[in-house]
Parts: sequence; structure tokens; C-alpha cells
Amino acid sequence: MTNILKSAAQWLTPVLGRHWPDFWLTAILPYWFRSGPRRLPSRQRDYLATVTRKTTQYRQRKIRYFITGKGPVILLIHGWSGRASQFWRLADALSNAGFTVVGYDAAGHGDSDGNQTDLLEYTELITHFATLFGPLYGAVAHSFGVLCLTTALCEGLACQRVVLAAGCPDYRRLADRFARQWRMPERLKHAFLARLEQRFGTDVWRRYDIFANATRLAHIKAVIIHDRRDPLVPFDVAQRLHQAWPHSRLSPVSGCGHNRLLESEVFIRETIEHFTASGIPG
Repeated sequence: MTNILKSAAQWLTPVLGRHWPDFWLTAILPYWFRSGPRRLPSRQRDYLATVTRKTTQYRQRKIRYFITGKGPVILLIHGWSGRASQFWRLADALSNAGFTVVGYDAAGHGDSDGNQTDLLEYTELITHFATLFGPLYGAVAHSFGVLCLTTALCEGLACQRVVLAAGCPDYRRLADRFARQWRMPERLKHAFLARLEQRFGTDVWRRYDIFANATRLAHIKAVIIHDRRDPLVPFDVAQRLHQAWPHSRLSPVSGCGHNRLLESEVFIRETIEHFTASGIPG
């Protein structure tokens, strides 16, 4: 039923958005903040049964996470409509390599409370878990999680090494894509962008822009892993990020797409090598 209502709303947007942009924006804006389906494949469910699962409270919501292994702490940050268990293969490999691994379901995702969230809450949760389990030795982020992780790093999060998988580069790109998907007329798109600035501040586009902030992260060693034919985030994004980020290394892969990348042998191997390159801190 939800998908039917969404399709109907998208079909009506070009007309209603042209004549009553403020009214129609209020009606469709919840879709911008809503996460997608919460599928839990059997292999991920089986993995979760082998690790310690706990709950933390954040903004009156219960946030579910898992923790496994012993050693320096690695934080896993999934993308929009994702969940921590997507990293199951990596988490298993990292814990076996001598690290403590923490993976959480963001608000409105996975087994955590709610069905909506936003980029500020997404970013603040990274800092919340770093406070609970830090200091962080490393972090691994995927897609939208990459954007929020890099912003957190620019704003003071301490971390020595990061792995960025299929990273979304900036918030404005996402907003423009949403406007295209909903076939927003110009008046409605203008109102949509203005509403986001009202909620998050007029500097939101600069704060959440990896290219604009990459030079501020020169002290952090990064590996950028991206499929050459990623259908959601073009490969040239990874190339540009590699050029802009000092002390970064680009690792292209093929045949994995956007989400399956997280279970690929290349992703697992490159991540383990990156975090163990200088030995495991004692």
C-alpha cells in the first residue's frame, strides 16, 4: 500500500507541485527522511546469532548494535536503507584479525527504532558510538555513511584510518536526485531546498560535501573502494575523491555493484590490509 501511495504522489507532483508547492512539499517531505525496506538475509541473520547484540538509547530511541572481537576498535557505518549486518563478512574477518568490531543500525534502520532519520542524526550517532567505545582506531563506511563519517571527522571525530566504500560525495547531489525522481517543477524544488536549509542551516551543502572538505582530512589515511560500474554513485566520484584526499589510495573493483561490494573478496582483503599495514596497535 505504501508503494502505491508513493507512486501516486510522484505522479501528482508535477501538477500539484507547480500550483501549491508549499502544501505539496509538506505532504511528500516525509519520503525524503524515510528509510527503505528492512530485509535481513538468512546469512546475515545467522551471523548476528554468533555475536553479542545490545541496545543503546539515543534521542529516546533504541539503537541496536553488535560487538565482537578484542583489540583496537573499528566502527562500521552502513548506508541509507542499509543495516550493520551487511558488513557480516568483514566483521568476522576483522575480529579474527585482532580488532574489536562495532556495527550499529542507524535510527530508522534495521532493528533500531523508527522509520525516519536525517543526516544530522546519522552523523551524531557516529560520534555517539565513538564516545561509547572510543578511541576509534578505524572506521568503515558505505554509501551515505561515507558522507556522514567524513563530516564527523571534519568536525572533530578522532580516527587514524578509514575505509570508504561506494561513497556518496555530497548532500546536494542527493537532493537533486530526489527532485528528479519526484519530477519536481522548479518552484517545488526551490521550496524543497529552502526547507532543507531551514532545517539544517544554510551551510548544510558545504558541511556535507566531501570534495570541499577532503584537504582537512590529510592526517587520516584512507582507502577508497568503488566499483567501476556502480549504478548509484559513478566511479569518477571515487577518482575525484582520491585526488582531493591526501594520503588516500584508490582500489577499483568490478562486477560488485553498489551493495554487493561489501561482501566482495577485494573489499575484505583491502580493508584488512589497510588496518594491519603498520601492525595492530597494542
